[in-house]
Amino acid sequence: MELPDKGFRFKGVQSSFFYTGFTPGSGISGGISSSSEIVFYHDGTFTSDHFSGAFDNFDNGGGFATSKETNDVRDRYEVGDGVIRMQMPDGQITTQPFFLDADNGIILDGEPLSDE
Repeated sequence: MELPDKGFRFKGVQSSFFYTGFTPGSGISGGISSSSEIVFYHDGTFTSDHFSGAFDNFDNGGGFATSKETNDVRDRYEVGDGVIRMQMPDGQITTQPFFLDADNGIILDGEPLSDE
């Protein structure tokens, strides 16, 4: 793998999904899920969407459901020194390891990016 040059620009999508169910026999059925998608553009910007939710049914009746969705505006990213730095809407900087791999293309935080 090689590190991209400072200022490297690319286009791609990083997405993830997670789900876990409540323990069988606990008196609660249902689970918790979350997903995120970050879309990177050649102009040095990115957008991100995040969703998380939980739902359950109690064995003795009743239940609940809750969720939160975040649709961020377009923000800036920079590549350099083996990391990508993303500036979030609140001004916070997030960094993730970033490499170029001959077999898988762009590797961001250990996972290959998919084409948009």
